[in-house]
Amino acid sequence: MKPQIEYANNIITGRLIHIGEAQNGKRCNCICSECGKDVLAAQGQINEWHFRHVIETGCFGGLETIIHKLAKQIIFESNEIYSGSKLLSYKNPTKEQKFHTIIPDITFDVEGEKVFVEIEVTNPVDFNKESFYKKGNYKSIKIDLSDVPINISYKDLKRLVLRKAKREMIFWETINLPITNNLSDKKETPKPPLGLIDFFIENPIAALTALFFVAVAFIKLKNKLLYERF
Repeated sequence: MKPQIEYANNIITGRLIHIGEAQNGKRCNCICSECGKDVLAAQGQINEWHFRHVIETGCFGGLETIIHKLAKQIIFESNEIYSGSKLLSYKNPTKEQKFHTIIPDITFDVEGEKVFVEIEVTNPVDFNKESFYKKGNYKSIKIDLSDVPINISYKDLKRLVLRKAKREMIFWETINLPITNNLSDKKETPKPPLGLIDFFIENPIAALTALFFVAVAFIKLKNKLLYERF
């Protein structure tokens, strides 16, 4: 059975709206979030309310895409989000605004500093994006919605996006480790005083000089003894 489309883009407000918010029929002024074709709000008395393509296209309405777009809309229309370690209050949120070479899902300001949010539904965050955030020291968070059921209510999705869903900081802050100079900071253990033999071993020239003077003194003493004997 073809899944029902519960959300569509309102062309007047630019928002994703639920079928319960829409006016009946073509008065909903909506287009499909996936293919961009016109849809109408089917709000009859028998079947469950849903959006239906005015001209059948075979499009299922991009249910995974809707989760991704709704998550961005939720953050865009809020002012607080749990980062994983603390609650952030933010201002000036934007959706898909280019920053240098990338287009983050959401950008907002926290205490005058930009923070970027990426949302994972069917695909993980692009490797190049993660590298960009880490190398540039840009504060960034990714929120994992890969296990969210496609029929989740807006209220439950909002709670997941802002607080409960698994999230991870791609980059948040650099940890500055103290720089240790091993040469200057290392305390040398004082050496014990050298003995006479050790002194001569470490100073061979001094040893030869001492032997020379000992030999000269010995020869003089020997000659003196011989002289006194005769």
